[in-house]
Amino acid sequence: MNKKIIFSILGVILLVGVLFAVSYFVPAIRETVYGSSLMSLQQVELQSSSSYFSGKSWVYTFRAGGLGQNAYGYVSTAVADQMNTGVERPKENLRIDTAYDQSCNYKIRQSSKTPVYEFSLKSWTDYVGGCDSADITAKCPNSIGYWKPSLSTTCYCIDKKQIINNIGYIDNPEVRTKIDITVTVKGIIDKLSMDTSKSIQGAVGSNVYAVWQGNLDTGQSCSSPFEVLPIYTSNGWVLSDQNRYTDYINNYNSFNLAVATWANTKPSPEKVTALLTEINSKAYGVRDARTSFGEINQKTDQNNAYINRPVLSFIQYPVLTLYVKADYLGIYTPVPKPEIVSASSNCFVTSQSTGKIDVVVKNAGDERGDINVYAECDSGFFATRQQVSVSAGEQKSVSLPLSGTGAKAKNEGKCLVYAESVGTRVSREVGVCATVPKICTPNQQRCQMNDIKQCDAEGLNENVVQTCANGCDDSSGSAICNEEKTEGCKTDAECQNLMDDKNECTIEYCDKSLVSSVSSAYNTCARRFATEEEKPSCHEGGLCKPYLSIGFLTILPNLSEGCMDFFAKVKTVVFLIALLALPFIIAMLLKSFGFGGEGKKNKGKNIFRIVFSILVGWLLAVLIWTLFWVAVGISVGILLIFVVSRKVLKAVKGGMYQ
Repeated sequence: MNKKIIFSILGVILLVGVLFAVSYFVPAIRETVYGSSLMSLQQVELQSSSSYFSGKSWVYTFRAGGLGQNAYGYVSTAVADQMNTGVERPKENLRIDTAYDQSCNYKIRQSSKTPVYEFSLKSWTDYVGGCDSADITAKCPNSIGYWKPSLSTTCYCIDKKQIINNIGYIDNPEVRTKIDITVTVKGIIDKLSMDTSKSIQGAVGSNVYAVWQGNLDTGQSCSSPFEVLPIYTSNGWVLSDQNRYTDYINNYNSFNLAVATWANTKPSPEKVTALLTEINSKAYGVRDARTSFGEINQKTDQNNAYINRPVLSFIQYPVLTLYVKADYLGIYTPVPKPEIVSASSNCFVTSQSTGKIDVVVKNAGDERGDINVYAECDSGFFATRQQVSVSAGEQKSVSLPLSGTGAKAKNEGKCLVYAESVGTRVSREVGVCATVPKICTPNQQRCQMNDIKQCDAEGLNENVVQTCANGCDDSSGSAICNEEKTEGCKTDAECQNLMDDKNECTIEYCDKSLVSSVSSAYNTCARRFATEEEKPSCHEGGLCKPYLSIGFLTILPNLSEGCMDFFAKVKTVVFLIALLALPFIIAMLLKSFGFGGEGKKNKGKNIFRIVFSILVGWLLAVLIWTLFWVAVGISVGILLIFVVSRKVLKAVKGGMYQ
């Protein structure tokens, strides 16, 4: 294939791609409208110290757009009268043209809306009791909750960090019109540009003075920015998505309610991580989303930034009065001939964008003029009218914003598109379509923090069907509320004693955290939901019954995995060591004081010393079990006395033999 042909094809593809991108991403292209519509015209005698308002003048009042008219006339001068006879004098040497650009300006205001946060899970090891406040502050400076699972030495906390500090809102719009007036007198061109937000009057050359009188309402309105959310970033104000922010706030509120229960429910790190992933994805969506609503002016100014959005058709008709010094003044009305070259519309997603009808109109006439383009639709669709100025023989593309309503997943209809000008109207039919995307699996339930949500039959909406007091679980495929948390025994041994005493396995007697332990198969408390067939084994002592006990006093606890926490195990090991070591230490201490010794004469004393040491040692071991830290202190004291006394005795005996 010839290289020129290949490059030509690639060039066409690139051009089509650029045109598509421009039409898709630019929501509104500024369209200059030419001409006006006459409201009044009369010649009057004026008196003033200003030459513009002194003597005979034409008072010409008109509004923008409409028929696209311009004014023409004749201005005589002494020189012209001397150089030309009446026959040779030109009939027209004055022309007045107008052009308009209109936009809606939306001021960005700061608000007190909730900032957007990023959440993270932090953890650390804590061997003593609950989680230390200093550690919580160090790990989570902006903590919103912390907890420590039972039978665990790990503390967890949830920290938050602002990723969007300033959420703004968009104030009511102000309509702003730029007006260009061009006056041509005997080939000399003078221009005046007015801005309805600034200057509203001025001279145009030496023959015309213009005054803006105000605006007429067209029945149209500035586009509503209800889906636009201004957020302030390091680069200034940008436009994010309001729907994403609303979704984030809903999740944020539910997330905070859920975190408030975690000190009691003590969720697993895996479940918390999944929830953090969900809430953070919502936050990042707000931070990264961008909407093309208009151009932000003074974007780095937090207090004075505003959005400038050009309008496709007049929101308000500016009304002007011109004071014209001329011999005569007339109004010319151009007559364009509209044709609809093409009309089409693509299916759009109602929750994500606004649709449009793309129309190509042509002025088949010999004069430039204004063509009004609009559509009449059925099935709940509505198109917004547009007006364009088209030169003779020129084609222009017009996009009619299209909106649609309906509860169906896909709504289809028809629109009859019209193009009209002075005395002429043509039409063409076009099909339109809007879809509502599925946001969930029909009839399926899921958990969102503490809420159970159910999808409707078409997958278009989710509704809260139940709110759980202690969180929700959908890991099994169906959403159910977690069981109610009831305070009770903190260790399995306590629970076992109470169950033996009350002769029942019920929720009142066991702390819920015991059930969620990894080794719940060995945990008596885990059997509180036992079936009728399983309950007898629970009544008979269960799997964690102490090896040796007297009534409520546990002498030798069950050391099986899951029956005791870490500190209980340490305490038990110390108790067993004390049970064996203390009788020996006491016996040696008594012997060092001379109570008992070698030979038959000390046999009775030795027997008493051994029995006494065993009884006192075991009694101290029981004290260690029941009053752990006090007993440890006493034992350490006895040990010190033993060591010190032996050294003293040795020193005394050594002194006696010197």
